[in-house]
Order: sequence, then structure tokens, then C-alpha cells
Amino acid sequence: MTSVFIVRPFGKKSVTVLDKDGNDSSVLIDFNQIDKELIQAALKKNKLVGKTTEVIASAGNIRLDMFQMLIAYDLVIADISIDNANVFYELGIRHGLRPNGTILIRFPISGKDVPFDLKTDRYIAYERENPSAAVDLLASSIGDTILTMRSSERKADSPVFLLLPALAAPDPIKLTVVPREFQEAIDRAKNDGCNGAATLALLAEEAKATDWARGGLKLVGRAQRGLAQLGAAQQSRYQNGMNVFKLAKQTWEYIRRDVPYDVEANLQLATIYQRLNEPETSSQACERVLDGQALAEAMDRADALAQLARNKKADWVKDFISLESEADRRQQALLDSRLIDAYEGYRKAFAEDLNVYYPAINALGLLLVIVNLAEIEAEVWGDCFETPSKADNALADYREQLIVLDGAVQMALEKAKKIGQRTGKPDEWLPPSEAQYKLLTSKKPVFVGKAYQAAKNSGGKGFVKQAEIAQVKILQSLGLFTENCSVAIKALMDGEPASGLEPGPPQLQPRGRILVVTGHRIDSPDRQAPGRFPNTPECIEKARGWLLQTIQNEKNATEGAVSGMGGAASGTDILFHEVCAELDIPTTIVLPIPIESYRRKSVADGGAEWVEKFNKLVVANPPIILSDSEDLPIWTRTVQGYSVFQRGNIWMMEDAMISPNTDVTLLALWNGAAGDGPGGTADMLSLAEARGLKLCRQNTNQLFELD
Repeated sequence: MTSVFIVRPFGKKSVTVLDKDGNDSSVLIDFNQIDKELIQAALKKNKLVGKTTEVIASAGNIRLDMFQMLIAYDLVIADISIDNANVFYELGIRHGLRPNGTILIRFPISGKDVPFDLKTDRYIAYERENPSAAVDLLASSIGDTILTMRSSERKADSPVFLLLPALAAPDPIKLTVVPREFQEAIDRAKNDGCNGAATLALLAEEAKATDWARGGLKLVGRAQRGLAQLGAAQQSRYQNGMNVFKLAKQTWEYIRRDVPYDVEANLQLATIYQRLNEPETSSQACERVLDGQALAEAMDRADALAQLARNKKADWVKDFISLESEADRRQQALLDSRLIDAYEGYRKAFAEDLNVYYPAINALGLLLVIVNLAEIEAEVWGDCFETPSKADNALADYREQLIVLDGAVQMALEKAKKIGQRTGKPDEWLPPSEAQYKLLTSKKPVFVGKAYQAAKNSGGKGFVKQAEIAQVKILQSLGLFTENCSVAIKALMDGEPASGLEPGPPQLQPRGRILVVTGHRIDSPDRQAPGRFPNTPECIEKARGWLLQTIQNEKNATEGAVSGMGGAASGTDILFHEVCAELDIPTTIVLPIPIESYRRKSVADGGAEWVEKFNKLVVANPPIILSDSEDLPIWTRTVQGYSVFQRGNIWMMEDAMISPNTDVTLLALWNGAAGDGPGGTADMLSLAEARGLKLCRQNTNQLFELD
């Protein structure tokens, strides 16, 4: 995802140099050749590709795009060998707006030094007559520069930022525009619920190949986390939710790989790690936000501090909740220093930003636990201090804090409500927080029940029933606010049995398997030898026989349910669906383009018989269609070597892997030769191998006895 912009002279330039006799001599320098032999070669060693203003020159006025590239691109390589006004102008913009990520290169000219303003800057020297000799040096510098940009030090190489260390650089993401069509595709995927998870994974892969990768991936990552929370909140889709959390983790980690201190990426990952039961990694992500390198706003710092406190609280709960007696739970909870740590963490988060009520309500809850347990278990509380007077003073101090915090929480909740009323956009997270406040403070249980019923009825994204029950039962397990807790649980469950402290996985069924198919299409009548899948009864029967035996073997080796997925091209795909139907295995048909276009491109040249098979298949088993056009989406049309069929392969692979409690096997009928282009069988096998999936493949040359 590291983006590179190259600032250099173009074409051939006449340069005055000293000849061997010390006299001025004019030579012609081909800077395009230097770019090819030195810059592009060095970038290739780092698996990078660089762009210049040549790629945008056809647009007419290139200044806007040029400015965007100079500011937003991660790395700029500038050739300052000659006095080229455009090069120095663009370099000045870069130095003025980006603190690091700039590499200067130059071939020396006898008797001529670099401009005065650049004399203190380091540059890589290369030979004008043999630029390729410096490839390794430049490649190493590129690698080192990228590592420095990703490290905690992130030393400046811009003379402007070196002289003005307090100068703040603009956020590159704010200077890049994610295509509206891409954003709309994300919205459609979100509306598909967890079924849209594969589409989001596909969009993430496509975004990585664009100039707006980081901005696009952030949109995808937010949507993935939202789907994950939705799935995890619903018991029947719990495992789906956990798998989508893993996808969201991959997306945000990809962003953080290039920008380690990206605030949003670390905050998102902090929550995702916590949900995936990785508390230590979650806390590390929070610490990165709080590091001075992150330049986090007050709200972000409050979020990070609150997540740290949440991790402490989770550890605290885990160690007392399983104890059998209420007395043992109280003593353990009170003696555990993480109770105080979690409270202080939430209070510190609220102090960071008084507009954020989430840490405030949690701090209030833990402070009430401290005070109530200290009063109930006075002897245990006393054992936490050197002297009785210190114990009494500490409790008195906490009681005073309680009065102040209670008032602050009321004001924060009231402010959030008024903002919602004024803007016409009610805060969906507010109702459950108000219910929790009632639980902690109300003397009349009936009002607690009404508050939780109202929160439940609001149906906002801030309300997850099982999570709310878990919080109530923490207090209930300690014998605190017992009447309020009972009423709250009754309102939340509405007659359903309340079991479990945390939303957890349902009883898993035996592990299932998804069979994904790929393989050659039937040879068209005009295909020249050698063929790949001759359209003869003998070859068709051999292919069917291999599929039948392989699918039966996979079914026999699987305890749980077996299902299939594939395209519907003439040949391997259609035979696969037919064989699965014979074995009572349900299949899903995935078409990357509309039915009519797919039939014309992937079925019709097989002949009328295959067209008839296709028509019957899609009527009996309506396909998932990824696009309403046979063209690539507009945001992918600049991606080299990409096709609509490759999109289909990626979607199928992601959808199969998201399925919970399920293994994936790829069945491939293939002659082992590349040449079917992006989206062909070779592409599908590469995707499966990269993901470590089980492969069942058969060489069609051997199966069909082809030369």
C-alpha cells in the first residue's frame, strides 16, 4: 500500500559538463532512461511502483492531482541533478507539508554544486552514464526510509520540519477522495447484513490497489466492525460475527502496517482485539493512541483510556465471577487491585473529554461497587490498608468522589440528549446508558424496568441485549442493587431465560465443509489443438466420474453439513452442480456478471446442450450476482491484470472462509498450464494456496488422455 511519487525531469535534456580536458561540453541526458534503469529498478526490488505527473498529464490542468500526490503519497523520490524549475517547485511543496518520506537523488556535475537551500540535505549520488550501478543503494535507502516512517521515531527528513518541529503535517487521508461508487458499494454490502461480509472483503482487496487505499480501507473496516458486532450480538450468528471481526482485524492491521500510529486504526483494533479475546494486544493498541506520536484528539484519548479500563475490568470480573458463594465473590472483587485500576482508568478517560459519557457511567458503576463493598465487607476493606484510619479516609474520599461524579454523569447524559434533540439525530448509544444510570441510582425499581424496556425498544446500534444482561449480572453476582438488577433482567429478557454473562457461541454442530469448484470450460468448436476439455461424451463422463468420487470422499470425511459453491460455466462448473444435486448437497451459484452476459461469455460457445443445462440450473437455483454490468466497477478499471472473473473468485473464496465452523476444499479440474487469464483456474488455485486451503485437483491431460 506504500504509494510512491517520482519528481524528475522528463525526456532528454541538454546538460553542460566538463570534458576530460576541463572544458565545457554539452551532453544529452535521457531522464526517462534513468527512471527506468535506476528508480523503477530500485522500486521493483521493494515491490513498489512509482507514479509521475505523466500519468495525469492528459487531464489538462494537473496541478490539483500533483499537489495531492506530493502531500498524500507516502514516499517521494526527487531527482535534483539539474536546475529544473518544476522539480524544485514540487520538492518545496513536499518539504513544506510532509515531515518525512522524501529521498533525493543526483548525478554529480564537475564544478557545480547543489542549490544553497539543499546543501545540508543528504542525497544519493549515481553515475549519469551508468545509473543502474546505484540501484542497490537506492533500493536500500527506500527500504530504510519506509521502515523509519513506520517506526516510533519517524525522524523528519524535511528541512522545514527539522527547523520547525512543532509544525503539524496535514492528514494525507483528508486529501484523497474515495470514489462515490465505492462508498455506495460498501453501503449495499452493509445492508446485506453478515451476508455482505464477503463483498466487504472483496472491496478491501480492491481498495489496496488504488491511490486512495487507506481512505477506502477505513470505510471498509468500519463497515466490517459494524457487521461483526451485529453478528456477535445475535446468538444464531455468533460465529459469523467472530469471523467478520477477524476480517476487520486484517483490514485495520493492513492500514496500521504503513501508519503505525494511525489513531483510528489503533482504536478500532483495540476493540476488535478485545472482542477476539486478545486483551494484551488490545491494550498495546490503546497505548499507541496515547503515545505522543499519535497526535490524538481529546475524544480519541478518552476512547483509548476507556478501552484500557475496560480490559482491566474484564480481567477483574473473570477472576471472581466463577466463585461459588456471594461472600467469596465480594471478597475477591474487593481485594483485587484491578477494581481500583479500572475505576481510575474510566475516571481518567472521562476527565480527558467530559462530553464522552461512556467512561463516566462505567466509572460511576465501579465507584459504587467500591463504596458498597467497602461498607458491606468492612473487615476486608480494612485489610487493604496499613491502618484503620487510612481505610476510613480512603472510603470517605471515595464517597466524596461519588457525589461529584454522579452530578457529572447526569450533566453528560443530559447534554447528549439535548444535542440529539437540537440536531434531530438522537444518540443511539444514549438509551442503554440512561438505563444503566437508573440501575445504579434509582430507589424505585419500577423506573429501572421502564428504562431498560425503553432502551430495548429503541433498537439502536448501542443496544445489545446480552451485553446489557452481562453488565447487570456482574452487580447481581456481588449482591448489589439486587431489586434493580432483577427488574432490569426481567425487562431485558421479556420472559426469556437469562443465561450466561457474556454473549457466547451456541452449541456448535459437527464441523461442516464447503466445496468450491474451479476448472476448464468445455472446448469451443473452433478451439485449435491442443484442447483442454473436449466436448465429447467420453470426456464429460470422465470429468463427472472424478467429481462424483471426489465429492463423495469429501462428504464421507465430514461429520457436519456439506455444501458447494461455484460458477456456472459450461464444463466443470455445471457438472459440479449436477453431481452435488445427485448427492443431495446444496450448492450456491455465484456469477460475477448478469445472467445474460455470463451465458454469452462462459456458456454459449459450448453449444446448445450446455446453454440448456445452464438455463435449467439458474432457474432451479437462482444465483448470487455480484454486478449488474459485465464491466469492472469504475474504481477497479485502472488496476492492471484484473477481470470480473477474478472478482468472482475472490468473492467465493472469502464467502466460503467466513462460514462458521466449516472447512473449505477447492476442487480443480485443470491441465496445469497458465494462460486462461485473470480469474481463471490458475488464479483460483493461487487464492486457495495463499489461504492454506485443502486442494483436490485432477490434471485434465491425464484424465482425458490428451497429448
